[in-house]
Amino acid sequence: MDKRYVIVVAISGVLIFFLLALWLFLFHSRGERKQGVGAQDSQYEISVQAQWSAGSLENISADIHPGSIEINNKTVAETEIDNSGFVTSTNYEQETKDNPLDGNLITRWRWILAPGCVAPDPPEETCGWWKVDLGGVYNGVNKIRMLISDTDVSTNVFESSDDLSYNHLFTRSGDDYIWHEYVPTPTISTRYIKFRPIGTYSEEFSRVYSLYELEIYNSIATATHTTAPTQIDGQEGSADKTLIEWEAFTPTQTTPANTGIGYQFRTSNDGANWTSWSSSQEYSGTPLDLTGLEKRRYLQVKATLTTTDAGATPQIDDYTINFHNNQKPNKPVAQTAVIGN
Repeated sequence: MDKRYVIVVAISGVLIFFLLALWLFLFHSRGERKQGVGAQDSQYEISVQAQWSAGSLENISADIHPGSIEINNKTVAETEIDNSGFVTSTNYEQETKDNPLDGNLITRWRWILAPGCVAPDPPEETCGWWKVDLGGVYNGVNKIRMLISDTDVSTNVFESSDDLSYNHLFTRSGDDYIWHEYVPTPTISTRYIKFRPIGTYSEEFSRVYSLYELEIYNSIATATHTTAPTQIDGQEGSADKTLIEWEAFTPTQTTPANTGIGYQFRTSNDGANWTSWSSSQEYSGTPLDLTGLEKRRYLQVKATLTTTDAGATPQIDDYTINFHNNQKPNKPVAQTAVIGN
């Protein structure tokens, strides 16, 4: 055998052994540093009845399916929506634009239609409009009542959830100072209601349109569960840990047709003084992002369950909150060195 070949093989073996030993050393050292310095991902899970019951339950049942929560009383009741929201309209008689929401059957918002505002589809800026923002999306909207005076005028009514895309609900025309009621089938979910008056005659003269009062109703059953103030602790009960970041929220839930679940979050350093609740979010299969929450020790979760169908209820089986914290380096532990046997 060639001696040079033997030498090359020997050197290669030594080099491979050295690299393997170096990799094991670095890997072991990194693992020890991670354990000692203690940056770590953690999670808190609510999945048993005792954990649900530790929080606040409003019309919530945790007994029908132990370990899960759902709406207790699913009786759907019709209620009038507090529609004293933000009103906008075209620039004529701005001082009267809030009158249709004041409960007074005499006061009104009046609009004089310009010549050229004639059916079937005149420009919106020519005919004008009146719009109310309910302040949030309402489910189960089942009735709209309006008191109007619109002789020789048609009223087109639209709805939208985002103020961008509007759906035409109905058109009514031609009576003087009379209540008109619209009942959508099925019910709708909406936030914005817009009125557009349009003339019905082709003659070029102005017409007066008056909207005296507006009432909006929905039929819905609601339940709310809120975790206890110090139940979800980013420091995991340890003074040696500091919360770095709230990360994600993942529920296991069931939402039949005509039901919904909205989640809100807030944080606190002491379990008493809290940030404002976040906007309501619905889970659609992707974990909800919590990284925008203030980095305070305690997290509180509010789940609002709704149904517009007395025979159906949404259900939450569990949810998991992921967060990131660290801990101070571990105290060194005395070791005994043994040399030989």
